[in-house]
Amino acid sequence: MSARRILVIDDQPEVVDVVRVAFEVTTDWVIVASLSVDDAAAAAGDAAIDASLLDLSVAGRDPRAAVTRLGRLTAAAPVILLTAAPLADHELRDLGVAGMISKPFDPMRLAADISALLSWTEWSGPTRP
Repeated sequence: MSARRILVIDDQPEVVDVVRVAFEVTTDWVIVASLSVDDAAAAAGDAAIDASLLDLSVAGRDPRAAVTRLGRLTAAAPVILLTAAPLADHELRDLGVAGMISKPFDPMRLAADISALLSWTEWSGPTRP
């Protein structure tokens, strides 16, 4: 299986850097970064995206529209919110997202958390010591 491609949409470059380093240390996943939903299509390019991490604050005033648009841009890849503003389960269902990871998050557990939310079973732990 080829490496997973994760689209990270966050307006804080330092968060994107933390995610990138976490994946480099724990997986063979590839991060594709964007500062906005508007720029996500260009960032993703033609290659398939396996999942998206979306900072809720980047979604703007209408997070449902942002999630829907993101789904269209990524061929309906699941969206996980990466946010400091936690939502209730019914709010997550209403948005149509696969789940939520709260900020601050544990970078060394991030891939495991994503895998658990998406029921990805091929990943069982860090690939590097």
